[in-house]
Amino acid sequence: MDNFRTAIFLLAWTFTIGLIYMVVNTMMGGYFIPIMNDIANDSSLVQDKAAYSLQTGTATTAFNVACLILVLSPYAYFFVKLLLKKESTSQPYQPGVW
Repeated sequence: MDNFRTAIFLLAWTFTIGLIYMVVNTMMGGYFIPIMNDIANDSSLVQDKAAYSLQTGTATTAFNVACLILVLSPYAYFFVKLLLKKESTSQPYQPGVW
C-alpha cells in the first residue's frame, strides 16, 4: 500500500470514528444516561445512588478512551512503518570486480 492510499485510509478512518463518537456520545450523554439516572433515583432497588451516577460517568470516560485508542492506532502503525522503513543502499564496494 503506497503512502497516498494509506493517507486516504487514515482520513477516512478518522472521519468514521469521529462520526461514531459524536452519535454515541450524544445518545449516551443526552438520552441513555439521564434516563437510567432517573430510573435509579426513582427506584428503591438502588441503594447507593451516588455510586450509580459515578458508574455512568465511568462508562462515558471508558467510551472516550476507547474512541481515542481507535483513532490513534492507525496513526501509530503508520508512524512505526515509516520509522522502520529501510533506506535503499548501494552494493558494497568490492575491488577488482566489475
